[in-house]
This record gives sequence, C-alpha cells and structure tokens, in this order.
Amino acid sequence: IPSDEGTAVSVVVKLKKWNVRYVAVLHINDAYGNAFADGIRYAANQLDDGDGRKLTVVNVNIDSGADDAAIRNAIQQLKATQYTYFFGVLTFSVLDRVMIEAYHQQIAGTGLHTWLFSDSLGSAVTRRGFARGTPLERAFRGSGKLTAT
Repeated sequence: IPSDEGTAVSVVVKLKKWNVRYVAVLHINDAYGNAFADGIRYAANQLDDGDGRKLTVVNVNIDSGADDAAIRNAIQQLKATQYTYFFGVLTFSVLDRVMIEAYHQQIAGTGLHTWLFSDSLGSAVTRRGFARGTPLERAFRGSGKLTAT
C-alpha cells in the first residue's frame, strides 16, 4: 500500500498529465489529511515536466466535525483562488455538506470546475444515486476519484 506521500505523487503526475497548473486541496485537519495535502504540495514542488512550470497548490483544511459556518468559510477560500480544479481529502461526514456549499457558491456543478477526491472515500463518490437535478447531483457532475494504481 503506498504511503500518503506516494499516493500524492500519483495524483500530481495525473494532474500534470492533464496540463493542470493550479489545484486547491481541501483536506481534513488530521494526520491522514495533513500528510496527503503536504505530500501533494511537496510532489508538485519536486516534479518538473521539463517546461519549467510547476503545479501550484493551495491547501485549505477543515475539521472532520466542521459546522456549516466552517465549511462555508473553507469553500469561500477555495472560490477566492479562482482555480477550476479541486482535490478533496475528506471524510464522508463532511462530503455532502462540502459539495452542497460548493454548488451554492458556484464552484461545483457549473461545468467549469472539476472536483476530484482521494480514494479514502471509496464508493461515496462513484456509486451513489442522486435524484436528478438536486444540488448534490449537480455538485457531483464531473467529479471523480483518483487512486494510486
């Protein structure tokens, strides 16, 4: 099993392959989330694809028990970056509230923003059924899960 840092390298390699230059990482403020987010930032600073451009990473953290105000603040921070790629290292306990808030702040479900998630969420991202047209269904449109393999 790859370490969090090793998994982060895989994420950065994939993003760079897609020519992504800016990504904001929203992560849970715990050992796993912090290590994963730090690993993404470290890998982005270390990997050079030969053109001299590096992946720019902004990290924003929230607590696993974050209330709605904390989630709203975190999403405002993400929105302020004006980035279109977001990577979430989250727990299921905050996932839906994060995505609904991102939808309300128009950084999810717009067709202009891409949300990707760590594989720690398992099928919470990929195998859920949402009623068509609901904020959650719209927020998760175009989202995906990245794995190390």
